[in-house]
Amino acid sequence: MFEENGLSRRALLERALILAGASAALGACDAIGLADEDSPFRFDADQMALLTAVADVMIPKGDSVGALDAGVPASFEGLMANWASPETQASMLGQLAMIDGLDPDGATFASLPRERQGELLAAHDAAAIAPLDAPNMNPFGPPPASNPEYQRLKQLLVTLYYLSEAALTQEISYTHAPGEWKPSIPVTPDTRPEGGPGMF
Repeated sequence: MFEENGLSRRALLERALILAGASAALGACDAIGLADEDSPFRFDADQMALLTAVADVMIPKGDSVGALDAGVPASFEGLMANWASPETQASMLGQLAMIDGLDPDGATFASLPRERQGELLAAHDAAAIAPLDAPNMNPFGPPPASNPEYQRLKQLLVTLYYLSEAALTQEISYTHAPGEWKPSIPVTPDTRPEGGPGMF
């Protein structure tokens, strides 16, 4: 298990869940893992195909691992089964269903060509994450998203990706904190994003 500076991957995930609006679930972090075969919450085949397609479009495989290499769909199912409240489960299923209904011709999202999936999700993402011009919003933070539940879905998928062993070892490079202070670090085409306990 990844552990550095006394922070395990579970502790990092706990912090990430707070950022994703999951402060009420801190005590449930011990239950995070893959969903059991007899879990009362499981995605059916169509839902898993949809989730897999969405995760793959959001975090595609490029020069390094993508969401599918990192096991994000299975981890997300486990998160919903072991941590999420019925309200959160319903919200996430609702957001996935909304994505599944994006095609004007009625085709399921998972059945569409990859390029078309990307077009539809990019447009949906831009509209859903667009800042909401709400009165009395926090002047010291970013404005709320137009669709905060979609934003939460995206945050959870991305967080699960960056907490996976595959992403932590292949996508980002670990930076020990505190570590050596370097006033200037050359950035080259081979430079990888950095992560560590401070990333959350």
